Amino acid sequence: MGTGSRYGRKIRNETQRLSTQYKNFHKCPYCNAVGMKRVFQGVWRCKYCGVETSGASYAPPTIRRLRKLQQQAGDTHD
Repeated sequence: MGTGSRYGRKIRNETQRLSTQYKNFHKCPYCNAVGMKRVFQGVWRCKYCGVETSGASYAPPTIRRLRKLQQQAGDTHD
């Protein structure tokens, strides 16, 4: 990170943990391949199936969250 001794140990460790979490590839909830990568804040794209979803800033959306969003979208159109 390059902050030296600034900001305290806990904040630096948390920043490093979040940084490595969102820079890694994650499992795609659609094709189950490990190819989900963060495009920018809140937007995730799978390099294998090409699906693009929105989710949390530091982690891709889970199947449970996607089903909940689909259910809410279905309730608004009825």
